[in-house]
Amino acid sequence: MSTHLRLLSFLNPYKKQVVFAWLVVTLAAAFTMLLPQLLRVAIDSGLKPPATVEIGVNLTDPASRSDTTIVVSDGSKLDRDQLVQIDAEKMTIISVSGDTATVERGAESTEIRAHRSDARVLEVSGTTFGGSTDTLLLIGGAILAAAVLRAFF
Repeated sequence: MSTHLRLLSFLNPYKKQVVFAWLVVTLAAAFTMLLPQLLRVAIDSGLKPPATVEIGVNLTDPASRSDTTIVVSDGSKLDRDQLVQIDAEKMTIISVSGDTATVERGAESTEIRAHRSDARVLEVSGTTFGGSTDTLLLIGGAILAAAVLRAFF
């Protein structure tokens, strides 16, 4: 311990430079740690997955992975070109005849899965981007400013 204190005494003539160097290193580290947090906020607030809406429709027959038609409890609530979701799979309705709907499976690159007979059919409302453009622009500017400040320090 005494050795360290004696070595610190050699820094007395350079106090201002040592404090400045410590401050610069600390600020550079702080801005480095800030960038991932800004990205997290941008993803959580600016980009939102599309919302699913309960429409009161269930499958009445199970659907295998190869089925292109699904039988539902109330076909009148489904429309042509409507995007629906069953479990984690999204489907596009091609046509509806009574309670049977012809679907395009695996819409928006979701995995085609088998579904049980009582699975809920949810309507996907909105697009794949449901966030705020203003939030994304604001966070993008903050990321750019933090990167410039990090480079400066």
